[in-house]
Amino acid sequence: METLFSRTLENGRDGFTALLDAIEGFLAEQFVPDKIAQRVMISCDEVISNILNHTHIGELPDISVRVAVTSENIAVEITDNGPAFDPLSVPAPDTSLPLEERKVGGLGIYLVRELMDDVRYFHKNDENHLQFNKIVPLL
Repeated sequence: METLFSRTLENGRDGFTALLDAIEGFLAEQFVPDKIAQRVMISCDEVISNILNHTHIGELPDISVRVAVTSENIAVEITDNGPAFDPLSVPAPDTSLPLEERKVGGLGIYLVRELMDDVRYFHKNDENHLQFNKIVPLL
């Protein structure tokens, strides 16, 4: 059986922490294992932060988060009405370089790709959709 969570970010940056807290509470209510919940939370934090930080100042987009939990999978879709942008088109950072030689930024979507089992992007009806899934291993 699938259990759903759906929420829209209200108050721009001011509502960011409350949204993350609500997602975390939902995952706990669904008894998602801590290690998996932590990976989902890091991914949600990174994606929403990127949307807020890379949208033009004064033009904060509407951001909606949908989380579906089953006994086998956690599926997240984050939607925003900001300018079209495919974060998956950004090249992966060169993690072989020493820290002092790396460009600042660029690790957020890299982390999401590393933490999740599947990450997809599409643009439809003037909205960006980023979907990611984490398989829940059978106990």
